[in-house]
Amino acid sequence: MIAQELGIYVVESKGGAILCLLLSLLCLGTWPALMALLERRGRLPQHTYLDYSITNFLAAIFIAFVFGGIGESTHEAPSFITQLTQVRT
Repeated sequence: MIAQELGIYVVESKGGAILCLLLSLLCLGTWPALMALLERRGRLPQHTYLDYSITNFLAAIFIAFVFGGIGESTHEAPSFITQLTQVRT
């Protein structure tokens, strides 16, 4: 299978797919309402967007560590942590 060769995580159950869909709708739907509420209470929009960007960055790191560690670490597709320790500048 292509998914096994690439080392990606595939949701195969309908319940899991619906859960991912609802979670993404919840996350995407609450941000605009939260920003509008904070701006009405006197918070500067710059601070709200800074919080939003920091949260997105932290979420990306969390997702990389969680989903990057799923599966076996092979020579063709090492895990995220293995790749992170091999970075050389």
